[in-house]
Amino acid sequence: MTGSIEQVDGVKGSMPVYVGRPEGEGPFPGVVVIHDALGMSSDLRNQVAWLAGRGFLAAGPDLYYWGRKSRCVLSVIRDAMRGSGDAFDDLEAVRNRLVDDPTCSGAIGVVGFCMGGGFAVLLATSGRYQAAGVNYGGLPKDPEGFLRGACPVVASYGANDRSLRGAGPKLASALTANGVANDVKTYPDAGHGFLNDHSDDSVRGRSSYWAGSPAPSTTSLRPAMPGAAASTSSVPISATVAPTNGAIINRVSRPLGPDRDPVPLAEGPRPR
Repeated sequence: MTGSIEQVDGVKGSMPVYVGRPEGEGPFPGVVVIHDALGMSSDLRNQVAWLAGRGFLAAGPDLYYWGRKSRCVLSVIRDAMRGSGDAFDDLEAVRNRLVDDPTCSGAIGVVGFCMGGGFAVLLATSGRYQAAGVNYGGLPKDPEGFLRGACPVVASYGANDRSLRGAGPKLASALTANGVANDVKTYPDAGHGFLNDHSDDSVRGRSSYWAGSPAPSTTSLRPAMPGAAASTSSVPISATVAPTNGAIINRVSRPLGPDRDPVPLAEGPRPR
């Protein structure tokens, strides 16, 4: 895996995007990786590196590129609450960067964490992604109504997450009611943010990203979590991920155990 900072034209200027490229010639499925409220960090770079190491052309943008962090945070959260705005246009620019890459297969997924997980939920119905990985993301007021026509969704929640009590079962129920293939897991001993590691960021802060900190190690990216108390779906995931129908995977987010390894994205038609 090789990683580098690229500049993508955003709504408000040049937007830094950390791109992780797998070894080999491809074609590779693409994944847009959306950070949590802390923004671009060593954790996001680790997420991108982990996915690239498993065969995904992954891109994690800095959505706070255009101004003071406090101002950017409020603006991006407002966009998420409205379901539209510059943050969505910036994410579309990152998606287009992946689609236009000559090593990309054209199949694109989206993965998000916390705030980014909320964006992943919203983008699941955009028609622009073949799968969405939602990690403890907030839900719209009417999940069942909103998620009609959504792409396949993989989601992970923690039962001890007080900010999102019952979100996992609600999401699974809404997706199943709409016939959307899903794999939604709620982990009984996990709280919020259990897939993120900001230990380096708490010490070195945002400056470590700009200073070009050492390439992240993937050895610490598989936390040992207990088995899932799953909100299961009656929709067979295998029907969605079969290569014959061009869909992509049953789990695009990081696995939580030996039985949770992602299935490689099937090579599907290039999105229009």
